Amino acid sequence: MLAEHPSTTYFHDVPFFSLDELDLHEVLRSMVRELRKTVDFQWVSMYAFDNRRNVLQEVNLAENNGFNFIEVVKFNSGRGLAAWVAQQKRPVVLSSVHRGQRFRSNPVKSFLCCPIICNDVTLGVVTLGHSIPNFFTNSTLTTLLNFFRRYLAEYFIETYS
Repeated sequence: MLAEHPSTTYFHDVPFFSLDELDLHEVLRSMVRELRKTVDFQWVSMYAFDNRRNVLQEVNLAENNGFNFIEVVKFNSGRGLAAWVAQQKRPVVLSSVHRGQRFRSNPVKSFLCCPIICNDVTLGVVTLGHSIPNFFTNSTLTTLLNFFRRYLAEYFIETYS
């Protein structure tokens, strides 16, 4: 099942910030550490979006177990579904994936890919995977979006207050 969330902008209520001042890769690494406390997943990838060059860049995570679907397909901002999500500013939930294997013995059966958008600026994209079919749902997506709102608001208030 493919489910797309209709919203393209998730929140406007975080303080204004300058991308020049922001260590985006570090913010996204920190976000993944906190995300584990809110959303369960087996695999994660985080990508930073370079808005000047319109390019998606993988963020090095300590876990380093990430993945991206349809990497053979190239979009303007990069390869795979994560690039499409960044470009379209729309999340995708693949609740039950019937093909493909991840690490051979643990096939990804549920996949979620979501842009991280703040004040109409795409900061990055997160991809989550799980071996249990139907593990990720639109409810998971809502939880994830609420997490982004809370995390970024707290981060920017702490950093720029």
